[in-house]
Amino acid sequence: MILISIKEEGNMPGFRERTQQHRRQLIEVLTNYFTIMSEKGKMMANVIAPGKTETDASAHIPETKQMKQALVNMTPLGRIAQPEDVGNVISFFAGEASGFVTGSYTPVNGGMLME
Repeated sequence: MILISIKEEGNMPGFRERTQQHRRQLIEVLTNYFTIMSEKGKMMANVIAPGKTETDASAHIPETKQMKQALVNMTPLGRIAQPEDVGNVISFFAGEASGFVTGSYTPVNGGMLME
């Protein structure tokens, strides 16, 4: 069994610290719990944390060009994530290549919130 948790990072500086930290900790605790409580070798649990991602669902959000450019400027990779960026990470964790990876927290935010 594979458990992949996906949570969205805050999109603006300071937002994450105020609203996301407790949820992030909860997801990490649950992921660790599933990892520890599962039968050895039967279940892997990992957290995937996408940052700002351009999707059909986010297309209705009224962002000015300046706000979008500010997000791009804050991202070391110089762009906002596409669904494929997140999907590639999900595919990795769902596939055999991650067979020895469990209990990880993987931000997919282009380096915006490097810790």
